[in-house]
Amino acid sequence: MSKRQPSKSTGRLAIPSTQKGASSWVPYFRRLAALASQRPRTPRAGELAGQPFDRELLAWSKLFARSRALYLGLGGRFESALVSSPRTLSSDILLEPRIEYSPIERELLWSVTDPNQSRDPSHFLTVRTYCASLFHEQNHRILWSHMPAPAPGRESVRRYLHLAEALVIASDMALADEIGPERAETLYHCGPIYSRGTDLGEKLRARKLTRRDYRNYLHVAAYVTYLLLEGLEYKEIKAALPKLYPALDAKLRDRALDRAGNLDPSFIEVTNPSWQEKHAHRVGPALTRSKPAGAPRLELPEDPADTRLFYLWAESWYEKLGT
Repeated sequence: MSKRQPSKSTGRLAIPSTQKGASSWVPYFRRLAALASQRPRTPRAGELAGQPFDRELLAWSKLFARSRALYLGLGGRFESALVSSPRTLSSDILLEPRIEYSPIERELLWSVTDPNQSRDPSHFLTVRTYCASLFHEQNHRILWSHMPAPAPGRESVRRYLHLAEALVIASDMALADEIGPERAETLYHCGPIYSRGTDLGEKLRARKLTRRDYRNYLHVAAYVTYLLLEGLEYKEIKAALPKLYPALDAKLRDRALDRAGNLDPSFIEVTNPSWQEKHAHRVGPALTRSKPAGAPRLELPEDPADTRLFYLWAESWYEKLGT
């Protein structure tokens, strides 16, 4: 398999721009305000004041609530701060048992509900840059605890980081499916989740899709994501999938491929390699400190067609998270 060629992208979230005019935002602002009106009255355990839609996600999603409980159970902590999503995605705080978040929920909702302010989407566009997905951030920290530390060496650490990122991104997909495409699409555009939903969550609840088949779907989505992060060409990945995952229904396999293939090229080509260039040297030492002396290290194979070790850790992760 060959490496993919760089492509152009405008950012991780494909959202309408102000150039389309304020009127194009009116339907979305109405959906966001309607979603906010569904806020559960009872606070939830582990809820963070000011984090957009944190109470709702804790109420709507077993995956979100379990991730929060697992993170707090590991001694993880949250710190209220003014931190943008780009800074979160570029910071080495990813290796620490703490997560910074900006308590901007009231400001965000004001920007879309105030009769005067909502005519100009520019303030909303600014405020949303201070909202990051805590589910995504929590899961990274949980994975550091769940998996062995990486084997030494630049290539080994790179593959290890891509394994972790792929599993976290697949978990983002599972969360979005669980809460449903309408809610997920609305929250995706303002920051607290990183994936649009599909109808697969509803199919699971209606027993039109088995949990085993859905988990296999997540396996494919995660491995495609891993191969894209490794720099492989989409067309070659598509050609190889039937041999790598022959047991999964072809339509479901193709859906996983298409969904993973929508990962923003700028994340693959800019954000992710930039983070590794700055911080990869810290990964081994930082993650080894929390492991017993002499504990085995995780070394993924160089051959992208060898999925066995990836599959085992993915299965272990999905079991832990409850997908």
